Amino acid sequence: QWDIIVSNPPYIPQSSYEQLEPVVKRYEPAMALRVPDTAPLCFYQAIISYATAHLKTGGALYFEINQDLGEATLALFNDLPFTAQLTKDYSGNYRFICAQKI
Repeated sequence: QWDIIVSNPPYIPQSSYEQLEPVVKRYEPAMALRVPDTAPLCFYQAIISYATAHLKTGGALYFEINQDLGEATLALFNDLPFTAQLTKDYSGNYRFICAQKI
């Protein structure tokens, strides 16, 4: 059982990858960034499933997210034993989800 899980899973849809800044592509492996267009939340689904089984009650789960998929990512917590909220970065964009297992 874990107290905290922190993750920055891949979240850039394949179709958006080529539009990334060159500096991002230069220093980050593609496999650390890209997800299939058909399943952009696949890593979040897997991590939330793992956290549901292995996070202690009261434990926290933190994700960096694709700001364009914030509401869809947050919806993955529906009907699960978590309270979750979108959190903004310093630029005012929703870039994180903070969740607590209840």
